[in-house]
Amino acid sequence: MSNQKIIALNRFIVDFGGTTVGFQEVSGLEQKTEIISYEDGSFINGAAPYKYPGKTKYSESITLKRGYFKGDTEMQDWLEAIRSDDTARRNITITLLDESQNPMIVWNVMNVWPSEIGGLTLGAEKSEAAIEHITFAHEGYIMNLMP
Repeated sequence: MSNQKIIALNRFIVDFGGTTVGFQEVSGLEQKTEIISYEDGSFINGAAPYKYPGKTKYSESITLKRGYFKGDTEMQDWLEAIRSDDTARRNITITLLDESQNPMIVWNVMNVWPSEIGGLTLGAEKSEAAIEHITFAHEGYIMNLMP
């Protein structure tokens, strides 16, 4: 156990079907498996019930944040396309990398589409970079831990 390394969260790539797009942050990669409890007649005075895994549920969306670049309309164009064409969904891959840029964890997210774009808060006193957030609806994902 002493030779194990903690995985840093600051090196990752997001691939949209062959196009790698840079993002500052990814959130919403969450899943929860329901617990099914079962008791039968053999339980005596407070014995714990049997517990089994039930249905796994995924977060409804994944949110990505990135700098807002002049002339970059790809995500807005995709949002417009999905309104008229349900087949504009894509599969995306989010890959967490180690310090040598080798994949550590890979999330293959299925049937993704942008459901919200926003996050720009304008202010005369602000001097920081414009950061947009893009929320993606999806139909689940598969997480693979690399050796």
